[in-house]
Amino acid sequence: MVDNVVADAGAGGATFATDDVAGVHYPISKLAHGALDSVTIVSTVSGLPVQQQGTWTVAAHDVGSVTTAVVPGTGATNLGKAEDAVHVSGDTGVAVLTVRRDVAAVGSGLDGDYSTLNVDAAGKLWTNCEVTVALPAGTNAIGKLAANSGVDIGDVDVTSVITGTGATNLGKAEDAAHVTGDTGVFVLVVRSDTAAQTAGTDGDYCALICDASGRLHCNVGNTVTVAAHNVTNAGTFVVQDSEKLADDAAFTVATTKVQPVGFLADETSPDLVDEGDVGAARMTLARMLLSVAQAHTQGGASMSKTISAASTNATNVKSSAGQLYGVQVFNTNAGARYLKVYDKATAPTIGTDVPVKVLTVPGNTAGGGLVIAWPTGLPFTNGIGFGTTTGAPDSDTGAVAANEIVINLDYK
Repeated sequence: MVDNVVADAGAGGATFATDDVAGVHYPISKLAHGALDSVTIVSTVSGLPVQQQGTWTVAAHDVGSVTTAVVPGTGATNLGKAEDAVHVSGDTGVAVLTVRRDVAAVGSGLDGDYSTLNVDAAGKLWTNCEVTVALPAGTNAIGKLAANSGVDIGDVDVTSVITGTGATNLGKAEDAAHVTGDTGVFVLVVRSDTAAQTAGTDGDYCALICDASGRLHCNVGNTVTVAAHNVTNAGTFVVQDSEKLADDAAFTVATTKVQPVGFLADETSPDLVDEGDVGAARMTLARMLLSVAQAHTQGGASMSKTISAASTNATNVKSSAGQLYGVQVFNTNAGARYLKVYDKATAPTIGTDVPVKVLTVPGNTAGGGLVIAWPTGLPFTNGIGFGTTTGAPDSDTGAVAANEIVINLDYK
């Protein structure tokens, strides 16, 4: 520890301390930082008061004490902080000052120098948000480029984006006709593999969404997936619950919905399908459905057989609406006999009810008769019935003999 240092107040007013052993000069603030017990003050300037001369004791830290806080440190109370360290509430820091520059200007000399942050007259920080974008000319540009302007972003005529409705403008008038080559905007959607809402509440703007295959999510009720990409070749389409009918469910006329069915016009050479395949039915050029009669174990007409009794043989074959497809009648009497057919739900009253058809059955002791077929059927609204007489008039009630007439009817 140096016990005695001479402080010399020179003509310039600067104060220095001199170690009288080594003769080394130090600033008093440095020596006073815990380095001395006493300091001798000597003035070389003439005219100073006597009381400023003599030996004074100066306690450590009395002259400009500087704490270790300015020494680089990274603790909570140090001004320094380690790069990428986690912020902790209450850490010591330094308020950042900026320089007011009403017009943006650099605050340093060269690229790479330390520089100041600058604010404008309103205290807003000057930032470099300028972007230069090279834009292609023509309809692919953002808006319309001014003539001979180059391609800087500042040269874009933004009125074409805001107010224009011409062929090269992004704006288009509502209900205006489409013209090939019109400029438009590419629409982006958000990929959402599972359909989910992107807006907060009803009425908010929200994004269109597509699935992992890029297909747009659409709310079309209950969906039926088809393998491809549109209604005939892809995507999904809808059959509403109200439009569907369960198998074997009741049909309500004028209420239950039906789907019109179309057929392929093909009269020349219909192609074959494989067993189990789905195919389009064919029709003629006059829109009549092409069909081929084919024997099958299901369906077909019902049959009725009656051998005459000694009466008019009033018989009800069917008690509801139906179709008559064929009649085979045979007579073993030498004289003609008559088969009368009625549209009734009950057995006819022969001679009173009016038949819809009267058929003459030729007579022959060896057996005579007639065979008639109606492939498309004869319609009966109420039911199908018949009777036999010996005379043709509707009012005739002549009874035939037993076992002389055989009546076969094919109906549905």
